[in-house]
Amino acid sequence: MYSIYDGKRKVDNTMSDQIEREQQIEEESLTKNSLQIQKAAWIREELEKRRAQEDQLLQQILREQQMLQELDEDMDQNMAHAKEGRRYREDMKARVDDRVYEMHDLSADKREGMREYGYAYRRGYALAMVFFSLALCVFAGYLHGIASQTCLVLMFFTGVQAAILVHKKQCPKFWQFVCDVFSALIFPGMLILFIGCELHYSYYERALPYCLAVGLFLLALTTASYFLYDPYRSARRRVGDAKSMIRSIERSAKKQVKKNQKQQIKEELRQDRLQKKESEKLLKIQQKQEVRLEKQGKRLQKWETWKQQFLERFQKREDIVDEEVSDETLPDTAAGDETLPEEAVVDEALPKETAGNETLPIESGEEDPDDPHI
Repeated sequence: MYSIYDGKRKVDNTMSDQIEREQQIEEESLTKNSLQIQKAAWIREELEKRRAQEDQLLQQILREQQMLQELDEDMDQNMAHAKEGRRYREDMKARVDDRVYEMHDLSADKREGMREYGYAYRRGYALAMVFFSLALCVFAGYLHGIASQTCLVLMFFTGVQAAILVHKKQCPKFWQFVCDVFSALIFPGMLILFIGCELHYSYYERALPYCLAVGLFLLALTTASYFLYDPYRSARRRVGDAKSMIRSIERSAKKQVKKNQKQQIKEELRQDRLQKKESEKLLKIQQKQEVRLEKQGKRLQKWETWKQQFLERFQKREDIVDEEVSDETLPDTAAGDETLPEEAVVDEALPKETAGNETLPIESGEEDPDDPHI
């Protein structure tokens, strides 16, 4: 019963397999003969290729982002170490300077006070000179009018002095010293010029137009410097240096990328060559093994054939020996079964035969007692 059920199940399986094969053949024929299905299959293949390319690009972008993040972290660590080193050097220098000043009884607070006092003194002096110049301009305008040359010269130089007062903090130290000296000398010069003009000295009156031109030029220069001053000039220079460094880094990176691509191509070619060599070696080894196996098979086949032939010969010999032994045993058994009178008859017949044939004992292998060679 179990065998019948197994047979039915095998038949059902074969039938279902045949039906599936027929359905597959029909689907393949439809896909080959239908234009719409071919188009849809082509579009699906293209979409799969594009999706694979996008996945590969995404994986590359993720790897690049990971590498960039690692490089960014390394750069942050290096910058932090550099900042710490710079700050440590500055702190050490300030500490050594503080120790030296403390040896001369000059504490940090005292030195800070001295700096603030000097700055306040210069600032107050310049501001006082500006106010005095304004007062002198008002007085000259009251005496000669605002449109007079004397009042205009005083107003121009007062404007120059105010511009210097505003711009002095934005200049380097050398120009700050020049501005301090110039602002300190402007008001005395204005006062001397005003007094000389009031006393009607001829050379002051002749120098007045030249002073007016110089004052106008200085006022225009200081005004233009106020608007043309760029506090980020040094930073812009550093920006230019940074941009040039970025360009050099990009060039070096492009060169390195090209070099890496060439090395990768060379490495791929080398790997392909090695794979080809290894495949050729494997093929040669397989061929040698096949040849060796064929030779071994032939040897084994020869050995088996020789062994079989030998066994057949040996079996034949054994069969022959068995037949001979059986042939010899059959007369003995027959003679044992006969009666005694028959044996007597045979014994009586033997002397007659020997008498009729004298050479029988020699041929039969019996010994002759009269033979002299015995």
